[in-house]
Amino acid sequence: SSGINAEYGVAHAFLAALYLGPLALLANIVFWVSMATLAAWIGIKYRGDKPEIAEKIDEIAEIIWEQGLTPLYVVAVGLGTAAAVKHAQTMQNQQRGKKRS
Repeated sequence: SSGINAEYGVAHAFLAALYLGPLALLANIVFWVSMATLAAWIGIKYRGDKPEIAEKIDEIAEIIWEQGLTPLYVVAVGLGTAAAVKHAQTMQNQQRGKKRS
């Protein structure tokens, strides 16, 4: 939890430093609503009462994951893979250049 808070604090400070205070405030609201929802979900699951609320939270989380985060994840992995391949090719070309010298 402290790691999440530290990362969030860095992101908030970065946005604020770029004079994007309203965006930082929006990120703050989203973060704390997410934490409150997570805490409620954990409490409901632990106690076992109101399973319909826990199911609804699960459904919403699945929609957010499938329609929002998964496409972002796929793009990020694709960009990371492309960057790694490009870096490997650059390093390989540099090694070939050193061997020729």
